[in-house]
Amino acid sequence: MPPLMRQDIERRPGIPAVTPGRWLSMSDSFNIFHSATPWKLEGLNVARLSEQARLIKLQLPASAPQNAVVVQRFTGTEGINELFDFTIDTLATSSEFDPFALIGEELSLRLLLANGSFRTWHGYLTAVDALGGDGGLARYRLHLQPWLAALGLRRDSFVYAAKNVQDIVSEVFADHTTASFTFEVTQEMPVRPTCVQYRESDLAFVLRLLAEEGLSFRFAHEQSTGGEGGSANNAAPSHHRLVIFDRAATPPDCALSQIRFHRVDATESTDAITAWGSRRQVATNAVMRNAWDASVLQAPTGAVQSARAMGDVPVLEHYDGAGAQRYADSAAAARRAEQQLVAFESRIKRYGAAGSVRQLGAGERFTLTQHDRYEGNQFLALRVRHEAANNLGSQAAQVLEAGELEKGSYRNSFEAQPAEAQVVPLWQPKPTAPEAMVALVVGADDDEAPTAVHTQRDHRVQVRFHWQAQRTAQQQQGPGQGQGSLVAAGRHASNRQSVWLRVAAPVAGPNWGAHHLPRVGSEVLVSFIEGDIDRPVVAQQLYNGQDLPPWSAGTDSSANHAGVLSGWHSRALDGSGYNQWIADDAPGQVRTRLASSYAASQLNLGHLNAQSPDESSRGAWRGSGAELRSDAWVATRAGEGLLISTLAQERAAGSVQDTTSVRGQLAGALREAQKLSDAAGGAKALALSATALLQPLIDDIDPQKNGHYPGNVNGQDAREPKGGNGGDGAGAREGQDPVPAFARPLMVLDAAMSLNMATPASATVFAGEAIHWTAQAQAHLAAGKTVGLAAGKSVGLYSHKGGIQVIAQEGPVSVQAHTNELEWLAKEGFTVTSSNDEIHVLAQQKVTLKGGQTSIELDGANITLKMPALLDIKGTSKSFVGPGGKAVPLERLPDSRVKFFKGGFVVKDKRTGKPIAFKEYRIQRADGTYEYGKTDRSGLTHVVLGAEKEQLQIELIGSR
Repeated sequence: MPPLMRQDIERRPGIPAVTPGRWLSMSDSFNIFHSATPWKLEGLNVARLSEQARLIKLQLPASAPQNAVVVQRFTGTEGINELFDFTIDTLATSSEFDPFALIGEELSLRLLLANGSFRTWHGYLTAVDALGGDGGLARYRLHLQPWLAALGLRRDSFVYAAKNVQDIVSEVFADHTTASFTFEVTQEMPVRPTCVQYRESDLAFVLRLLAEEGLSFRFAHEQSTGGEGGSANNAAPSHHRLVIFDRAATPPDCALSQIRFHRVDATESTDAITAWGSRRQVATNAVMRNAWDASVLQAPTGAVQSARAMGDVPVLEHYDGAGAQRYADSAAAARRAEQQLVAFESRIKRYGAAGSVRQLGAGERFTLTQHDRYEGNQFLALRVRHEAANNLGSQAAQVLEAGELEKGSYRNSFEAQPAEAQVVPLWQPKPTAPEAMVALVVGADDDEAPTAVHTQRDHRVQVRFHWQAQRTAQQQQGPGQGQGSLVAAGRHASNRQSVWLRVAAPVAGPNWGAHHLPRVGSEVLVSFIEGDIDRPVVAQQLYNGQDLPPWSAGTDSSANHAGVLSGWHSRALDGSGYNQWIADDAPGQVRTRLASSYAASQLNLGHLNAQSPDESSRGAWRGSGAELRSDAWVATRAGEGLLISTLAQERAAGSVQDTTSVRGQLAGALREAQKLSDAAGGAKALALSATALLQPLIDDIDPQKNGHYPGNVNGQDAREPKGGNGGDGAGAREGQDPVPAFARPLMVLDAAMSLNMATPASATVFAGEAIHWTAQAQAHLAAGKTVGLAAGKSVGLYSHKGGIQVIAQEGPVSVQAHTNELEWLAKEGFTVTSSNDEIHVLAQQKVTLKGGQTSIELDGANITLKMPALLDIKGTSKSFVGPGGKAVPLERLPDSRVKFFKGGFVVKDKRTGKPIAFKEYRIQRADGTYEYGKTDRSGLTHVVLGAEKEQLQIELIGSR
């Protein structure tokens, strides 16, 4: 083997460096041995190099050749919350020994104790340095580290939801087949809603979590008296165990429970401490912790202060208010603050020592004896540095340049604290999260066909990051996996855990704000509160190559514009419909649309263009102004009045219920109607009594009377602002006019030109009181078939000028008075003419015809002619026959009274309560008239009909 020069060794990433304590006076002796030139090994007696009766032995796996290597010396460090690291210089005495083939295998380093047993350290061979060789010998430097060191070589990203630290750490360790660990934890482990490992080594992630929870760790090595080789298959738990403990855990006792402070020489039978020193230092003496909790809108806070006296040192508070939802309540924050204060206080008093106690390990408790000041005190070893040289004989020591350490000797140095002081690690900062990540919104983890929306009450959605993609079996296994693998593929087989994240909104408040949830499958931008990787929040949604904007335009777009459309567009959960708001900012053609695909319901304002919901192009022009349309129902309701007007307001500057124009027109209608009503009353025609309702209507829309806003605005009477024109164009407002507002919920229609109503079916107008129609010019009523006028009381027709015409083009004309007189009056002539037939004048009793002083009276069977002068009868013949008689055939008039109300009676005996049958009665009406009748067999009277409500009185008459 050609000689090899020594190479500089760099520590592997992810494995913490080990630094000796500055308080050790002999720290220089802990340096790694130097060798500047190739070693001359040909002078060694190879036959005498074996592990027989050696101070230090190295146990190889069963698959390696045994007794093929001899330990020259080793140095090593172990400590609480540290990974142990041993450097072993060896001599290979067999050409079959290949240390590079053992990398990744677990070896055992054994140190002979005073009682003949061995103390054993187990560790994995993580690196081999070839230091040189000559002839049949080769020199190697081996590096042993715990199985935990392998976690520093794997960088990963993973999401944990609703787990505590013990669950998370156990899940990480489950990926490593060599992991051997146990928890000695008594404190309650809080559940973390979300815990993220992002681009962080497993080792750094685990150490950070343990420090956050105040958990420490140490390693316990199996101690065996046998000499069997180690296992050849590392896919099994290691022979050294990681012990994770909290500050309440009881530390194990050192195998040498009482250690003397004494010199070390050949005459002593037990190991001892030869150097002891102490150190005091100023430390943080107060801690405050708080973190924002969005569920209660408060920041739970915990604060503690040290009771230790440190002279005139002021309060040195360590405050940390970063993060969100870190503490469930103030009690949890106080526990975390108290935990960190213990970590600071434990560093106030420390001890440094050196000696030859081979049994002492990190994390073990011992009692110091034979010390002037600390006799009987118990201490806890925090960190131990070991150094030993094997007893290879004087020849080997001279050739191998053993250095300062005497052959066949061991010594150590260590740091300790009082045993009653609790062990708590210092908090380790969390890696700062990136500014943002992208993620996909997902449904429930166990939902094979998720719905479009998957959310919780507090506006949260589940997301999954791209680095959570499930890995294939080949990706999980990786190169060289199968035999002797240190890492197993476990958790990534199910790295599909989605997390619930809050969704940021433009505005948010108690039951108010913007509400728009990202749908399943949407790409979102996730930010991190204060850069905390465990506190993600959905900040925005993103468009992408699969999800384009609803009105995408510009380069590579089919739109006929450069991007003038903006707004909001949503889809029904099943994709069948949409809701939409569009703002079109095209120059000179601005418009906006609020639309729903259901029944094509839309409100369009501005320059109206056709717009398909699935297209980005602007359609053809449809008009200008405002359009409210729907294929279903449309209702307009106004609880305090509705004004519909075609009278334009310049720049929409007038008051909303400005009715100046309407009031003028109604006042003109009132004057016209009142004038005609007075004329009709003077002519003894029916007056227009409904005209009296017009003036109260005008007053209720007149702001100078009743039609103004009665309330205050900002503590002052509501007044119209100064400037601008009044609604009637009368000039600028003075700022003292009341604000127009209807005094009662009226509906006013104001048409600047004409008001038109048309329907191919029927139209109905109903008024509970009066309908008043006034036209300053003509009023026409036309019907293609029938016009019917019906009144419950009176009908009056009055013409001031021009007369009244009643003409039937076909069919008869009938004027009837069913219950009273029929009167025709004319100031001048009255002409009755039958052009083609007869004229009949019929009366039940008497007919009288008068002309001047002459009359003809037909009364029953008598005809009486009265005249003051001559009776002249002319005719070609005259015939006067004898007396005769015949009834006059009169048409019976119907009872055409409107019977809006009807009622009858049941007549009963007052004593027996039985109906009185066949009893004569009379019913007196409100107008004093009587109706007579007789009850039937059930005691019922006839039904009385009337046009109005009235009181009736019944009186029994006669006898049965």
